[in-house]
Amino acid sequence: MDSCDRVSNVNLNFKYTGDTTDDMSWFNKVMDKVSLFVYDEYGFLVEKASRSFEGEEINTTVKDGIKLDLCPGNYRVVCWSNMYENSSLTGISNYNTARFHHPKYGQNNIVLNTQDQTYYGSLLLQVPEDRNVSDTVIFKGANILIDVVVKEFVSGTRSDALPIVKIMNAMPEYGMDMSNAQAFDEDYIPLESVDNGGDYIRATARVFRFNDDNPIQIRIEGSDRVVTFVNVALSKLMNENFITVEGVNEATIHINLDFTDYYNDLNVKIGIEGWKSNVVTPDL
Repeated sequence: MDSCDRVSNVNLNFKYTGDTTDDMSWFNKVMDKVSLFVYDEYGFLVEKASRSFEGEEINTTVKDGIKLDLCPGNYRVVCWSNMYENSSLTGISNYNTARFHHPKYGQNNIVLNTQDQTYYGSLLLQVPEDRNVSDTVIFKGANILIDVVVKEFVSGTRSDALPIVKIMNAMPEYGMDMSNAQAFDEDYIPLESVDNGGDYIRATARVFRFNDDNPIQIRIEGSDRVVTFVNVALSKLMNENFITVEGVNEATIHINLDFTDYYNDLNVKIGIEGWKSNVVTPDL
């Protein structure tokens, strides 16, 4: 590879339009930086680069991305965006062994709170000997936002101890093709906030993508983690409410759990709002 005369012969542009066909303002809204990895036809890493887009405005159909110096050959380009404190890549020297996950994934007694808001793009690239190459990496969403609101949990005979919201049986690790690299066996405990004078709490987490038919459970536990108040099968709830996340880049699921009558009849009212591009304040 290094024996050839390497020149700036490859120009890669970036494109992300959310759930539209041509609205590049989505790139402005969600893309802060892109980390790029180039693998040869044997799966070995030959180049990596990064580009920050913070503060840049995009008014074109694609975004000027990264220029590369590559020898003639066949390559696979992989891009992940917005890798911050909740994102990590390991084993990147080989395409087949590289993994994308939370940096604390796999550590004993470590509870994950959320993933970063990441996006993924890839393409196959052929670099000839006699001309420059220009191509575009098209991105897609790499996670789904789960937003859980628990209303009136601390009312009635309850103490002021807040419940624990658990998102259970999520998939914790991607391969470099954004395929599932592990089973759905990871739990998240999102950070919680108290709103509206204590009437409800909100717990929000980003998890790696899943299909409509999924094993994810939403569980509300007592602060002692002994008592389970409600356990919600997400796929069943989505099916009953005609909600889909498949093919949706900016997917958000809002779940409302109302404990107002719980201390009278042990009934928890469960509501769901479909995928949306922005989190909205629930009607409580």
